[in-house]
Amino acid sequence: MGYKQNPVEASGIKGRQKGFAYAGGVWTAPYRLNITKFLKKGTNTVEIEVVNCWRNRLIGEKEAVPEAERFTFQTSTYLNKDSELQPSGLLGPVEIQTYNYSE
Repeated sequence: MGYKQNPVEASGIKGRQKGFAYAGGVWTAPYRLNITKFLKKGTNTVEIEVVNCWRNRLIGEKEAVPEAERFTFQTSTYLNKDSELQPSGLLGPVEIQTYNYSE
C-alpha cells in the first residue's frame, strides 16, 4: 500500500464466500496483507478501510466523549484536547502485487 504515517488499516475481500470476508489488518511497515485465500477466478472486489492512529483517537475522545463513556484508556495524561494531531491516513497508491510462493 502507499506511504502512510501511523494508520491502522483493515482490508476485506468480496470473493470466495458470499458477502464480505475480513482479510486482516495491518498497522506497521511494510503494510502488506496476503489476500490469496480470499480471491476467486474472475472479478473480485477489494475494500480497504483506513482508520485513525491511536494517538489521534485518544485526543479526539478527550474532546468529544465524556470520560465515563470512553472506550479508550491511557495510564498517562500527557495528551489533551489541544495536543497536536499526527498526520494519518493513506497517502499513496494501493497496489495489488503478485508473488510466486513456490520459489
